[in-house]
Amino acid sequence: MQKDDDLLGYVYEKCSSISEANMESSGVLKELVGISLKSSKSTFVIVDGLDECKKGEAEKVVSWFTSMLRERPTADSGSIRLLFVSQRDGTLDKMLSKAPTISLENDEHQKDIESYARYWASKIRLKFNITIDQENDIATRVGRSAAGK
Repeated sequence: MQKDDDLLGYVYEKCSSISEANMESSGVLKELVGISLKSSKSTFVIVDGLDECKKGEAEKVVSWFTSMLRERPTADSGSIRLLFVSQRDGTLDKMLSKAPTISLENDEHQKDIESYARYWASKIRLKFNITIDQENDIATRVGRSAAGK
């Protein structure tokens, strides 16, 4: 909205004209977010914590956002990039099974974790004057317990 003064003005007026109770309703929020998404040429949306939603609510959020993608049929209407971040959930997995995914559970990610653990284990060794074997043990345990996550 910072790049679109007209949109910012509209959202401000809309928010100013409704009660606080109505502002918390999903209808008003959907309207404001929908208008914002449709007004933008390029939008990146990150939705985190879907696993913390009440039963059935995460599915509603995913369905609504994916419906916004279907409403933008042409290149002229801009693009929306969605990133859903959540613990694994069978229902959401099914809903998003055809969507592109990013997995952090791979060898490269595990190597990054191990490298990070080695770096900090060396700092711990210097600060607490522990042995090199203890340093290696710390790095190994952290890397192993992270299991790529």
